Amino acid sequence: MMIELSAELIGDAALKVFSSYRFERVKASLVSYFNNSINLEIPYYRLLTFTTKTVPSPFTIIISKEAFLLKISSFSRLIHKEILKHYLINLRSSGKDKLTLAEELTINLKRARIYQEQSLNTNGTFLNSKDLLNSTHFLNKLAYLEDKEFSNEVINAAYRASREVWRKQECILKDLCALPYKVKHYIGLGEGFTPSYDDFLGSFIGVINKALNKLYGKPAFIMNPLDTIRRTNRTSALLLFSAARGMLIKPLFRGLNSFFTGNAEGLKNALLDLTSIGHTSGIYMGLGLIVGLEYILNSEGGENSLSCSGILKKIFRTVQGKT
Repeated sequence: MMIELSAELIGDAALKVFSSYRFERVKASLVSYFNNSINLEIPYYRLLTFTTKTVPSPFTIIISKEAFLLKISSFSRLIHKEILKHYLINLRSSGKDKLTLAEELTINLKRARIYQEQSLNTNGTFLNSKDLLNSTHFLNKLAYLEDKEFSNEVINAAYRASREVWRKQECILKDLCALPYKVKHYIGLGEGFTPSYDDFLGSFIGVINKALNKLYGKPAFIMNPLDTIRRTNRTSALLLFSAARGMLIKPLFRGLNSFFTGNAEGLKNALLDLTSIGHTSGIYMGLGLIVGLEYILNSEGGENSLSCSGILKKIFRTVQGKT
């Protein structure tokens, strides 16, 4: 029996995929699935996520939760019934704009809104280091209230990786840099389906690349997907690769834009949205966002920026509860 669900929102990167493969059948690997999400890998290490969660991103298709609960209630159930056993996406362009997964599950895209990031506004007054430190204290309080803890092991690794990125600053501003070995070394570290260090790194590198691409016309780091796939699970690896290409989930983009427009409350609201993601994924993404913003501020030579080593120590000591 054919099951049809409706999409409420579709990311612009996902939409481009569908446009590229009209009338064709595309092989897609099923990399992970949960009750309310399916993650698929399509050619060139691209990720497509079908989910009922309401966190937009360029590569996500958000499905109507009401229809989902009424018709199937769980993607896991579909997997066990082997509806997706062939791991194929049939991308068809018809009057009804339907996307068929295998042979028995169809997503109707006709009424879906398109999620497209607005252009970053870099003409305002940037937030300064004190604002970012205040935001770090706010993130720490959110973690405490949500009963979420930062791991000292992951925080120490993130600190060492951040210092290594800072050392590459001169190289970055002149040309593209490969991700330093000391940064890649920790990929896969931490608990959770997406390891905690990966959550931090994706956010950290993602906001840096997005911002510097806007400011200087090029990203800072190139990330080889094979480097990530060898070190962590495939879903996390694809998320890292997507983030490095500037595909940020909406709260990260909002946080970055708030930084550029001097909106401290906007940054705190973005951190609040991030903490709702996963068990600890969101707090590590929030930390990566703050450290990435300080890097951007320092690369611009902001007069209100504290020294590199000083600000990094203060940020990481704060989340470790040492200030």
